[in-house]
Amino acid sequence: MKKSKKESDIFRKTRDFILKNNLVSCNDRILLSLSAGKDSMAMLHLFSRLSGECNLDIGIFHLNHLTRERESDLDEEFIAGIAAGLGFRFFGEQYDFKKHNDKGKSFQEHAREIRYALLTNYAGTYGYSKTATAHNYDDNVETVLMRIFTGTGMNGLMGIPVSSNGIIRPILCLAAHEIIYYLEENNLKWREDLSNTDNKYQRNYTRNIIIPAIKKQFPSFHKNIANVSIHAMESSVVFERMFNAYYCSSVTESVNEVLIDFEKIRDDEIMLKYILSRVLKKKFRSLISHAVHEEIIKNFLNGKSNSILYKNSYVIIEKIYRGRGIIRLRPNQEIERSGQWEYEFSPEYSLTKNILIKELGIILDVTVYDSDFFEKNQINENIHVSFDRGETIVIRNRRAGDRIKLEFGTKKIKDLLIEKKLDNVDKNKVPLLVIGSEIAAFMPGLLGIQGNRVSINHKVSGNTKKIVVMSKSN
Repeated sequence: MKKSKKESDIFRKTRDFILKNNLVSCNDRILLSLSAGKDSMAMLHLFSRLSGECNLDIGIFHLNHLTRERESDLDEEFIAGIAAGLGFRFFGEQYDFKKHNDKGKSFQEHAREIRYALLTNYAGTYGYSKTATAHNYDDNVETVLMRIFTGTGMNGLMGIPVSSNGIIRPILCLAAHEIIYYLEENNLKWREDLSNTDNKYQRNYTRNIIIPAIKKQFPSFHKNIANVSIHAMESSVVFERMFNAYYCSSVTESVNEVLIDFEKIRDDEIMLKYILSRVLKKKFRSLISHAVHEEIIKNFLNGKSNSILYKNSYVIIEKIYRGRGIIRLRPNQEIERSGQWEYEFSPEYSLTKNILIKELGIILDVTVYDSDFFEKNQINENIHVSFDRGETIVIRNRRAGDRIKLEFGTKKIKDLLIEKKLDNVDKNKVPLLVIGSEIAAFMPGLLGIQGNRVSINHKVSGNTKKIVVMSKSN
């Protein structure tokens, strides 16, 4: 049957997108990650056509989530049958998400992590040079919108990358309506996943409720959001070039310290904060909040010639004078000698952070939820506290003078530890959760000792907007 011009244009558009972004070369071995849905079936058919032109060795991977009983099995059988018909090697994997439920993550987040881990493993084991997922143009728009709603920076606005870590997204150029047209023109079958209509999932709610409402008022919003992604990507490239120029002229690194020449960069406060963040993350495995950045700069400008601007368990940031003002960052060996430890991080909504507390030999899973999701899903982990402000969170052991505000007044952490009848070694192991300058939670439960206490100022209530949930990873 003769192909329509539009159908042929869709194939050429995809092929040109793949070649322009260097996603595929002739003789590549590509492992396609497929569901049984529309996007996957379109990508498979497009690749089977492209294979004829470029001699590609194609394999198919499918993850059966075992969440929809017989329907999940039918999806797997459907994909396996198509793979056999095309002569492509099929790799089927089953993972029981009901049995292995990660309570610290949403189902979609957990499923994505497992799928990518398995996909990477199969590609490495069987020698596939690249793996491909079927994200489309509309998926990218939804992702950018969700990141805007939940909080993001320039990197988040860039949306879904065309390629990253060996994973390519070859149909990111195609809109959902183009994919449907392509399927219908080629008489291709697919299977509908009814869970895509369940609006308790964040992406489904965005796709089925928010986007139709936006589209009524702003018909061209898809194009405009896509343009935001392009501008963010271009701005990021320009900013990275500026960063490299500033970094080379104003930063000196050695084994034991990093020096930032404040005078060379004092007129560009944004770049100074960015350089400081990059050095902290790269050299000292540390993150600090916007408020701490502001405080460091303020103290530098107003402080003595030689003074400590900030310190945590990883790093000491200080002002020194070497003919002019210099910011010096060096490892914090003082805290290591004193037996004190501290882990600082900036939480992000719906993204679980895994914090290794090496002094305790445990991993903490930390997630921030909004109150509606928290209540609907009846999340009940070891610790949950309100988090309505923008401070950085710190997990640390005790310090002299530590106190926590409870229902019947302020209590010394020292007294709570005495009540537990712990020896001096165990007293220094009990983790504290600190938000801003206030102890939000006393957490012996993370060590298997009963008696977690949450500050009255951080109890979850009807007015709480965001909730930090913490649990020990199994």
